[in-house]
Amino acid sequence: SALEVVVQRYTPSVGQLAEVGKPTDVFGLEEGGALGSLERKLALVLPADRRSYELQVSEAVARRESWQAQYRIVRPRDGATAWLAESATVEDSDGELAYVVMTWDVTALRRVEEQLRAGTRRLRRELTVNRRLYEVLTRAVEADDVRKGVEMLLQAAVDLVGGQRGGVWVLDQEEERLTVFAQAG
Repeated sequence: SALEVVVQRYTPSVGQLAEVGKPTDVFGLEEGGALGSLERKLALVLPADRRSYELQVSEAVARRESWQAQYRIVRPRDGATAWLAESATVEDSDGELAYVVMTWDVTALRRVEEQLRAGTRRLRRELTVNRRLYEVLTRAVEADDVRKGVEMLLQAAVDLVGGQRGGVWVLDQEEERLTVFAQAG
């Protein structure tokens, strides 16, 4: 689907936000609702993101510069949290400082990025585990005593799963007896 972008004109001297063009539903406002002011917009921004967003905007306004930001909001209509991206450019008309602010929803993108980060963390853990197992297997194969090699493997397995103890038991079928071959912990 086409990217929905809210275009607003922000006038810092009065804190006014006026929609420009076709209305869109990026902010998840109630039917017929409008932001109207930066203060009302800030009320939607999650508290964890509010201060940094407000600071970024106020510093850009003080320097009469553009800004770009990403922040999370809670949509009033359904209470869902959404990530928004914003780009503001300076519009100097009639000597009054104003900005054209374009805002769009990047929630899906942020979710994909988080899934990629989680996948990368999982892959790093698995590579670390595999490297550790390879090192242990190499040392176990080179061990002079078979029991010592099995004990090394067992200790590595206990360490990798975060356990405190473990064991290898051998079943002698003819005598119907279990014998502890190696144990750790």
